[in-house]
Amino acid sequence: MTSSPQDAVASANGPSFPPKKLAPISLGRSPYPNHQHPTAEEATEVTNRLMKVHEPVIQPTKVPPPLKNVATCGEVPSVLDALVRTRISAATTFDKANATIAALVKTFGESESCSGTVNYEKVYQSSPDELERVLRIGGLAKIKTKDIKEMLDYCYQLVQNRIDPADPMSAERELLESLQYMFNLSKEEAYQELNKFPGVGVKTAACVMLFCLKQPTFAVDTHVFRIAKWLNWVPAKANEIKTFAHCDMRIPDHLKYPLHQLFITHGKNCHKCVAQTKPGSKEWNESCCVLEDLLTRTKSEHSRPTHRSSDAEAVASPVDAEAEASPPDAEVEEPLPSSSSDESDSDKIVMSQDPNQGIIKSEPGNPRKRSIAALAPVEEDDSDHADDADAFPPETDDSGDDDFSPTGKPAKRSKVAKGKAVATPATRKALPRKAKKESPKQIHRNPLYTDMRPFPGMPYKKDEDDKDDGVPGLLGAGNAVDAN
Repeated sequence: MTSSPQDAVASANGPSFPPKKLAPISLGRSPYPNHQHPTAEEATEVTNRLMKVHEPVIQPTKVPPPLKNVATCGEVPSVLDALVRTRISAATTFDKANATIAALVKTFGESESCSGTVNYEKVYQSSPDELERVLRIGGLAKIKTKDIKEMLDYCYQLVQNRIDPADPMSAERELLESLQYMFNLSKEEAYQELNKFPGVGVKTAACVMLFCLKQPTFAVDTHVFRIAKWLNWVPAKANEIKTFAHCDMRIPDHLKYPLHQLFITHGKNCHKCVAQTKPGSKEWNESCCVLEDLLTRTKSEHSRPTHRSSDAEAVASPVDAEAEASPPDAEVEEPLPSSSSDESDSDKIVMSQDPNQGIIKSEPGNPRKRSIAALAPVEEDDSDHADDADAFPPETDDSGDDDFSPTGKPAKRSKVAKGKAVATPATRKALPRKAKKESPKQIHRNPLYTDMRPFPGMPYKKDEDDKDDGVPGLLGAGNAVDAN
């Protein structure tokens, strides 16, 4: 496939996409200039270690031919084909992306000018509904259909003046070669040009540049991002976009291709470095990570979503981890424990032993937060609830008073299932219409809490019900009903 400087001029003077907000980064400039990792020695050390346990990765001198049943990350000769394949691979698994490419070739046929590639002229001529039905295999079919259709419309306008009506293969061939002018662009120019396309963000552009254009670029996906943070190559609050900008500047060019591939392979196969790693599990204990002494694993990485609806979504609202202060309730990254059996006292659940008063439990890590669920006595012997007998002792109070919630309203009677109160229509019918006054003696006092009112925000009031409660100014349950 050939390209010429005239193609680049034509693209500048030809059709264009609506302007969109780009990520606030610049290639060759780190958003964290004071963070001096990774050094060239650190990147080399990690690469050598991973090479010993995984297959050695060597960047091919020539881009391999495309395969009609493998999506790849854009490692194909045609820039248009690489762009479409990378867009299809976004927010899905490798298996689904491969199945989608195979379905495209089966539905629209194989290119006559490039074996292994879908016939993009027929995709261009197809209806959006027809293309969407095929893309449903990989998910996000509506969004990807819209993006791919706009890409093909743009490319067709670039080459429509060069199509030879006498040559039946001319339109398909010219369309496939419409973006080959990007081979003549610099790294920064190619990055800016690719980001103009709909649905293309930092990660998609970096993959096309690394695998198709052979520009040394350190593309960052979810596996690369996770391991880079554990290696302390970026600050703890860095996002994927700024991780790309920082690592792309600091990692030597000759290591960017193999290190990207090795991070993905290691992140998918090492039981200690997968996204859902479980310290103390059988797989964890049996695994031996070659990077163990270099990593500091954190909990918050495992709660991050592994996919976005589109790559452009990550660009829409980038978070400056250094400039913006963290909110008071922001999640704090903590090192993962070496065993799942380690549990701090703050993570334990504290509950009362009186079923009429419900369960008062502290949320993990914050003993001042509480939630209350009133429980009714279990009147039937259900085999599914056999495990609840030890956790919730049988009722011994025969006072006849009904259960009340902290607001003074009658609580819903329910069955006990695995420590949770589940109201049923049968038990709901037996609820009294009006709430009776609850004795202050029935209020459960947990020494963990300084606020001893039945519920937060209740006004203090002293009356006759407070004579024997021992806590001056405590509002009784009867007053709670009057207050409401």
